[in-house]
Amino acid sequence: MGTILTINLWDRILQWYHGTVLYELVEHILQTYYTVKPVSYDKITLTVKGARTARNAILAVALGIMLAAVGIFYTRKYPGGFVRALLKANAHSPENAKTLAELGYFYSVGIRWNLKHGGVLTKTVVRAGDPEPPIPLELREAPAEAPGEKPEADPAEGEKPVTGSRQPFDFVSDRFYIPAFLRVRAEIRYTRKGSGVLALILTVVLAIVGSGLLCRYLPSILRFADWLL
Repeated sequence: MGTILTINLWDRILQWYHGTVLYELVEHILQTYYTVKPVSYDKITLTVKGARTARNAILAVALGIMLAAVGIFYTRKYPGGFVRALLKANAHSPENAKTLAELGYFYSVGIRWNLKHGGVLTKTVVRAGDPEPPIPLELREAPAEAPGEKPEADPAEGEKPVTGSRQPFDFVSDRFYIPAFLRVRAEIRYTRKGSGVLALILTVVLAIVGSGLLCRYLPSILRFADWLL
């Protein structure tokens, strides 16, 4: 019964939508800017199937750019906010580690889930009492080598950062910190610059407008390429 009511309601919404000015406007925009027309020049031919494939590829790239922008915005605003709070509190060792409550993130479900399930934060943030990740290769000091002596294999090389925990999480008492050797990397990776709401909106708008213009003027671009050939 509920399924029937849902279908009827959806049909009514579609009937209403097809008779509105909004529908006409959306159709006009789609047909004008988001449809690639097939063309045939002397050396280049774009069939109907090829035009459809080209449009889908352009829209897929635009969607990928928008999703990437959303991911960067989320990472730098929420996990990044937690990292910046640790940096501000100078929590760089187990001795001065901070709890979620002290950092203002006790009620953040996202931060809890990220820390507990080995999310992006665990590449930078360590819980006091857990083993620290190995020092990245680019941050290690190269030892002096005697002439003709082969460097010994680094036992930490190839190891994955330790992100798991041997003890269950207790977000009331667990304390977290950023190892001193990861401080600079954390500051660079989670900076606010270029990752705010304005940057996200601009990226989405540019992706939408750019994909529309590319779909519309792709035949002209192909004509110019045909002339060059």
